[in-house]
Amino acid sequence: MKKVLMLAIVSVYFVIISSAFALEKTVTGFYWPLGTSNYSVGGSHLEHDSYNGGNYITGYYHLGIDMSADINDPVYPISEGKIIGVSIDGWTDATTINYAILIKHELNNGKSFIALYGHLLAKTGDAMPEVDDLVYPGKSIGTIGDWSGGTHLHFSIWPDKRSRPSGKYGRVWYVPTKKDPTAPWPKAYGQVDPISFLNTHHPSTAYREVKWTNMFGNDVAVYWTPANVSCDNAKEWKFKGDFTSNKGQICELAYLEFKTFADWTYILQDWYDTFFGNQQEVESAQTCRSN
Repeated sequence: MKKVLMLAIVSVYFVIISSAFALEKTVTGFYWPLGTSNYSVGGSHLEHDSYNGGNYITGYYHLGIDMSADINDPVYPISEGKIIGVSIDGWTDATTINYAILIKHELNNGKSFIALYGHLLAKTGDAMPEVDDLVYPGKSIGTIGDWSGGTHLHFSIWPDKRSRPSGKYGRVWYVPTKKDPTAPWPKAYGQVDPISFLNTHHPSTAYREVKWTNMFGNDVAVYWTPANVSCDNAKEWKFKGDFTSNKGQICELAYLEFKTFADWTYILQDWYDTFFGNQQEVESAQTCRSN
């Protein structure tokens, strides 16, 4: 009976751990906005319309990238950041109300940049994100909304930017205007190819992250800074909120909860490697206690 019970418990934790390891990162350390590198491109950066040799909307060229996804698929911030803008114009054309958020992220050299995540679903009864909200790596910031031309995440990046960009976000008329006589392709209005940017830059490592999945299947994470010390010796801590100078019970929570998760992880690691062929680095609970 004990063996059967143990097998049942181990099976549950095996499923939970498999999902916890599911999110992918770029080679430089950013999270993929859709949680995976396995996606198709519905519209590439600076893509032409059909009259100019591309597949984009007639009369326009495209800024940023459209990453194909299914409605209600989760969207993730590429790294820690702060929301600096919420855009509701131009992101809806089908059965759902959509919006976009602009997030200020930071590179490991201290420079800031802006990323836009577009066509997120505004769910009835759920509060929309607000300016100054903090986002955390690996934690979903929304889900994909409907779009008549094919559901997708619109993703753009403005490098070396600290405030909300003005002007074009996703599409540009080929025909020049009085306000902008230099509008024709390839003017990018400060944007760069977002995927190339993610693969050639590194996110800030100013904080340390410890993550686990509790017995109810919920993802939990605590953060502290600076990153090169233990939780007990840090200067600021964060758990589902802003950084604070009062660690309170955060380190104790991280130590006790993560220790339990880590113990199960060590038991299941060989199982995970056998089935998935990928040795995952498991961080010891001592992260929270030792220097």
